[in-house]
Amino acid sequence: WVWGSPVVVSDVAYFGDLDGGVYAVGAANGRLLWKVTVNGPVRSSPAVVGDTVVVNTDSGFVYSLGAGNGVQRWPAVEVDSNTAERLLANPIVHKGMIYVTALGGESLVYAYSHDTGLLQWQFKPGK
Repeated sequence: WVWGSPVVVSDVAYFGDLDGGVYAVGAANGRLLWKVTVNGPVRSSPAVVGDTVVVNTDSGFVYSLGAGNGVQRWPAVEVDSNTAERLLANPIVHKGMIYVTALGGESLVYAYSHDTGLLQWQFKPGK
């Protein structure tokens, strides 16, 4: 099942599914270009910036994949499982940062380096 909308860049459609697949298919013909399996369902739409596809999963992981081949750019990052549970909203990439929001817990917004995947900051909302 595909939950999030595909993102189309340079005639390639990128999307994830609830079985943990991330796909790149030809936008004109639907031909599979690559498929990668990630840890958990992908409900959100990916972010595509340059030659990178960023996806996050229900189980709290953020992935940076090569747009041309699906190869991981850095090891998957797991949000702090003590303060967050699920990543359902679309990741946003802006000025070298990846922003994700988490459902549940204390920290609802996380910012990671697009280049390394290292956590730069997290936001804990007031009560």
